[in-house]
Amino acid sequence: MKTMTCKQMGGTCDHPITAATPDEMMALGMAHLESAHPEMAAQVKSMAHDDPMMVAWNETFQKTWAETPENPETPAAAETPEVAETPEIAA
Repeated sequence: MKTMTCKQMGGTCDHPITAATPDEMMALGMAHLESAHPEMAAQVKSMAHDDPMMVAWNETFQKTWAETPENPETPAAAETPEVAETPEIAA
């Protein structure tokens, strides 16, 4: 998993977005744009994928994704010590 900000993806704020793949990051970034920056989202959606600005954005995004470090891992469930259940007391 990696975390990037809206600003790192070409937006205007520091809202963090976390994803496992570049495609997921782009989808979550667009969802954020739609909710927080609807005017910018409309501009992006109106551009053709082969528009020179979109091509340049994608190249920059892919480079930034590659340079962004993985998030520190959280302990997996298997590594978390199990807690013994409390036995029921007969009444």
